[in-house]
Amino acid sequence: MKKLPIFAAAILFVIHLNLVPATAQLCDPPMVEIPDTSKIIFTPEQEMWLGEAILERSRTTYGIIDDSDLTTYLQGIVDRLARHLPQKGIKFRVYLSDDPRVNASSIAGGVVLINRKLVKFARTEDELAFVVAHELGHGTVRHGAISFSKIFKRLLKVDKLTDRADVINRYNEYLDTWNTKEIGDVGDIDDEQHEADRLGVFAMAAAGYDPGQIQGFWQRFTKAKKKNAFLVFFGGNEAEIRLKEMIDQYKDMPAACREKRSIANIDAFEGWRNRVITFNGFAKTESIPGLISRTVLSPIRSDLTNISFSPNGKYILAQDPSSVTVLSRDPLRVLFQVPVKDARPAQFSADSATFLVVTGGLHYQRWDIASGQSLEDDEVAVPGTVWQSRMSSDGKYLAVFSPIGDLVIYEAASGDELFRKKGFVKMSLTTYWLQERIRDITEADINLIGLKFSPDGRYLFAGTTSAPWTQDASIVVDLEQKKVISVGDNVKKLIKNSFEFLSSDRLVGRINRENADSGIFSFPEGNRIEQIDLGGFSFTRSSAGHYLVVRPVNGAAVGVFDLRSKKYVFAGKKSALDVYEDLIAAERKNGELALYKLGASVPIASIELPKSNFGLLRTVSFSEDGAMLAASDSSRGAVWSLPSGEASILVRSFYGSFVTSDHLVYADFPRAGDMDRTVAKITPASKSVEPGISFIEDRSRQFGRFFLTRRIMGKEDKRDTMDGDVVLVDPATGAVRFVQSNMEFEAKDVVTRKRIWIRQFPNEVPRYGVNSTADTICFVWDADSKATREAVKLRPDLTEKIKRLDEKRGDYYIEVADLASGVTRSSLFIETGNASFEIKDVVASGDYILLSDDNNRILIYSVSNGDLLRRVFGTHAVVNAAAGTVAVENSPGRIAIYDIRTGKELKRLIFKNDVVAMRFSKDGKRFFALAADQTAFVIDPLQSTH
Repeated sequence: MKKLPIFAAAILFVIHLNLVPATAQLCDPPMVEIPDTSKIIFTPEQEMWLGEAILERSRTTYGIIDDSDLTTYLQGIVDRLARHLPQKGIKFRVYLSDDPRVNASSIAGGVVLINRKLVKFARTEDELAFVVAHELGHGTVRHGAISFSKIFKRLLKVDKLTDRADVINRYNEYLDTWNTKEIGDVGDIDDEQHEADRLGVFAMAAAGYDPGQIQGFWQRFTKAKKKNAFLVFFGGNEAEIRLKEMIDQYKDMPAACREKRSIANIDAFEGWRNRVITFNGFAKTESIPGLISRTVLSPIRSDLTNISFSPNGKYILAQDPSSVTVLSRDPLRVLFQVPVKDARPAQFSADSATFLVVTGGLHYQRWDIASGQSLEDDEVAVPGTVWQSRMSSDGKYLAVFSPIGDLVIYEAASGDELFRKKGFVKMSLTTYWLQERIRDITEADINLIGLKFSPDGRYLFAGTTSAPWTQDASIVVDLEQKKVISVGDNVKKLIKNSFEFLSSDRLVGRINRENADSGIFSFPEGNRIEQIDLGGFSFTRSSAGHYLVVRPVNGAAVGVFDLRSKKYVFAGKKSALDVYEDLIAAERKNGELALYKLGASVPIASIELPKSNFGLLRTVSFSEDGAMLAASDSSRGAVWSLPSGEASILVRSFYGSFVTSDHLVYADFPRAGDMDRTVAKITPASKSVEPGISFIEDRSRQFGRFFLTRRIMGKEDKRDTMDGDVVLVDPATGAVRFVQSNMEFEAKDVVTRKRIWIRQFPNEVPRYGVNSTADTICFVWDADSKATREAVKLRPDLTEKIKRLDEKRGDYYIEVADLASGVTRSSLFIETGNASFEIKDVVASGDYILLSDDNNRILIYSVSNGDLLRRVFGTHAVVNAAAGTVAVENSPGRIAIYDIRTGKELKRLIFKNDVVAMRFSKDGKRFFALAADQTAFVIDPLQSTH
C-alpha cells in the first residue's frame, strides 16, 4: 500500500542521544536553541488545530482509545512533566493507542500517542515517563510545526494561516498533492532531536522520576533490534555510552529541584497499568441523541470455528468469531461465555483446569473453568515487528518469528527473552517484501513457518513450511533447558510438513507429499513405528481414544481417522469438530452444539449456545418504514420484525437482500448441495421461501432491488475466469495489476426477474460502486485509460474537463448512472495530485458522490458540476441527500453527522458495540443502525443534539 512519508503522520519514538553540557544549571531546563519563530507559519493555536486534524485522520490507523478513565491518569503524567518544560503556548494532550507495536509517537500541536503495548512494556511509571518526556521535548521545540511549515511553504506556497477551517483545509490540500513535487528533507535535523532529548530527560528528573531506570528500559527495548536498521539512528555502543552520561548528569539532581512523588502515586500506576492492559474495547459509554427505538434481535449464530474437548473429557470449548463458550460434557450444559475479538483457537491446559485464549494482538486471557473466573488478563509486549507467534497452552511461553528471520521465545508474563535463534530463516528482500504485502492486505499473522508447542509445554517445534520462497529450516527447543535438542531426520520432515503429538515420545504426520509415507514416528529419534496412508494437511489427536481428526479429507472439510483400523470412520462438512473416546462434538445446521456417538446420525445430546455477536455480515436491508430487517452472515440469515425483534423466519446464509414496501424479501441464496444459486422470494408472514430462476453465473451480485451480472461479451453463464484480462505495470512503482476488458454488465429487477439494461465495455472494465438505497451506480476508470479517451471523443463537454487535469497519473474518470435505467446522469474527473491518494470506494445519492480514500477521508463532490464540496475524516459514510447531511464513522461505534454545506457537526452518536451497518431512509427522516451485538436502532437524524 502506498503510504505518506512518516513525518506527515507522526514522529516515531526515535531517540538521538547527546551529552548535556556540564555547565547546565540543574534546576533550570537546559539551554536549547529554539527555532526562529519567523520560520514557523503556525501560531501555537494553529499548530494545535493541525495536530487535531492529524489525530482525526489517524484514529482508525492507530486505534485511538476514547476512554477518560484510562487517559486521565496518563494526562497527569504529561502535565507533571510539562510543568518543567519551557512554555511555548502548546497544550499537551495525550491519547492511548491500540497499535500493536511497543511504541509512542508525537504529532504536531502537542498531541502525543502512547501505545498500550508500551504501557505493558514499561515496568514502572519512571520508564514510561522517559518515553513521554522525549515526545514532549519534540512538542516543546515544535518539530511538527517546523516540518509542516516547510511542507506548506514548498508544496502549497502558503506562508500564512488564518482560522481553524483554513488550517484543516490546507492540511487536506497537502494530502491531495504531496506527491506532485519533491519537497526535500523536512524532517527533524540532528540538533533539533538532541534538544528534544535534553529537554525530555531534564523534565523527567525535575518531575521526580528516576533517570537511573532509563538504562534498563533502553536495553530491553533495543535488545531485539541489534540486527536491523533501527540502530543506524543510534550508532550502536557509542549511543549507549552517551545515554549513560546523560543519565548521570541528572540522576543526582538536588532534591530542591525535584518534585516529590508520594507512595500513593507509585502504587496508583500499577492499578492504572492493569486497567490499560485489560481494556477490551467492547463497552463504550452510549450516547444516542434522537433515539426512536432500540430493538434487541432474536439472535442468529455464526458457524463455530473451533470445538475441542478438554484432556479429561469433562469440558468442551465452542468458539465462534466473537466468543468462547465453555460447556460441561455430562450433562451437556453451558457453564459460561467469554467475549473476545480476533481470537485464535482457544486451548485447554494439560490438566483441564484452565483454558487460554489469545488474540492476534497478543492479548491473552487464562480462565479457571471451575469458578468461571479470569486468572490472567494480560498483554505480551514484544519489541519490534511480529510476523508470526504461538503461545503455549499454559500461557507461560510465547514463540515469535520476526522479519529479520530470528526465532525468539519469551516468558509471557514478564516479556523477558528466554531464547533466540538468530537467522533461523535467512530472509531475502523478496521474502520480506512479499510477507509485508500480505500483512497489509490481511492484517494477520504470516504463516511462513510452522510453530507448535508440545501438549505438556516442554518443547517448541519450529520449521519452514513448503513455501517456495523459504529454505529448509527446523528446530526443536527444550524449554526447560532453554536449548536446542538433536532430532532425527524424519522429525525434521514432519515439522516441515504436518504432524501431531500422540504422546510425549510419539508423533504422527506426513514427512512429504505422498500420503503413503505418512505414519507414526518416535520422538526425538524419528524412527518409523508404523506406516499410515493418511492424507490431509492438519491433524488433531483425540483427548482419549485412538482417533485423529484430519483436515481436509476427500469430499469433506474434516474426517475422523481410526488409528487402530487405519480407516476413516467419519467425515463432516464443517471443519470445527473434536473427538473424545467414541464421542464426537459438532455443530448442527441450526447452530446447536451436539454430541454424537461415532457412527450415529442422531445426537445423544444437543444444546443451544448463548447469544454472541454477528459474524462478518454479507448483507443488511431495512424496509423503508423501519419495521423490518433482513440480514445474513456467512453461516445463517434471518428476517426480523423490528418492533418486537422476533425473527419472522430463519434461513440459510444469503449474499444479497431487498425488502419491498409490502414486507416481502428477495434474497440471493448461493449454491448448496443439489440446489443451484437463486434469488428467492421470502414471505415472512407465512414463513415461506419461493425459489426463483436458477443460475450459475459467478460474476453476479444483488444490490437491493437490482441484480448485476458481469460476463465476457457475447457469452452466457460464464464462470469466473482470467480470460480477457490485461496485465498492466505501473512504470513508477512497478506494481502489477489485472484489468479486465471486453465485458458487459447486465441489470435485472429481482422482483420481476426482467432485464432492465445491458452495457458493454469493449475496453477496460470499470470498477463500480452501488448505492442500492439511492438506486445509483458509479463506474470508475483511470483517467489515462483507453475507455476514458473513447468517452472524451464522444462527449465534447469532457474535453475541457480533462484538459484541466495537471497530471493524469492516478486520476479517475467517474460516470454516475441510474441503477434503474442504466442511463448516465453525470460525468466527472477526480484529480489525485499525481496519485497522492487512491480511491477505495465510491457511491452516489442525489447530487452527492462520496469517495473514500486511502488517507482515511470521505471526499464529497457534487454530481451536477463535479465541485469538491467537503472533506471529512472517516472510514465509512452514508449520505442523507434529502437533508444535505452525511453520517461518518471514524472509529468503531462512533458516528458523527455533518452538514455538508457548512461542515458543522450536527450530531454525535456513540454505540456500546461496533456498528456493522448504517443507512438513511430515502426521505432522510430516519437513520438506521445495526450493532454487532445484534441490536437494531432507529434514530431521528434531524433532532438537535441539544
